[in-house]
Amino acid sequence: QNFSFFSLGLNHFLGGYDHIAFVSLLALLIIRIKQLIYLLSGFTLGHAISITFSSLGFISVKISIIEILIGYSIFLLALEYLTIRQVNKNRIMKINLVFWISLLSVSLVFLPEIIVLTLGMALVGISYPYLIAKNSVIRILATIFFGLIHGFGFASNLSNFDSQSLVSSIILFNLGIEAAQILYAFFLLLALNLIAKTRLISRLFLKDFISLIVFFFATLWFIGRLLF
Repeated sequence: QNFSFFSLGLNHFLGGYDHIAFVSLLALLIIRIKQLIYLLSGFTLGHAISITFSSLGFISVKISIIEILIGYSIFLLALEYLTIRQVNKNRIMKINLVFWISLLSVSLVFLPEIIVLTLGMALVGISYPYLIAKNSVIRILATIFFGLIHGFGFASNLSNFDSQSLVSSIILFNLGIEAAQILYAFFLLLALNLIAKTRLISRLFLKDFISLIVFFFATLWFIGRLLF
């Protein structure tokens, strides 16, 4: 029975396309494996806290808001990657600013009830690339915070924790997610290296291609969940 919760954590991660997209971007952003493991552990710490509090009934959140924020977290991470890769970073910053001004205008005119949420996300979205570039600690704190958000997404689909061994069930579930994240990141990077060794496609091109695809879908998820 204990292994079933570990297995549930594995399957829960692998069945969540948005969580896979987030970890994919982390793997593409980080150069050193040790740093990647630290960030994945921070991500796990974040969602372990939110899953625990949610399962114990200490915190109740509106899942529609969480889904918006999950899409938002992936959007920010993809934006960070694109900002790092661009020679002309100011151009990306200007496009980002125009994007948020446009989204705020749409929200103000058509959906004034979400203007406060949109304004908060816009302020973070505009300043996030600057903050990350100046301080690596911000990335760690942001990853833990994103883990909290994704954790509520994980918890929203859970109702089968054993009430008599709740703590051990939650620990095993989170260990399953952590194992799945590390294994997925490892095989993703391994696949990129193997493909790059064929010299048909460069590793950097593959990373850029994957990040652009994720950025495209993250933008659709985020805007779709926010406005519709």
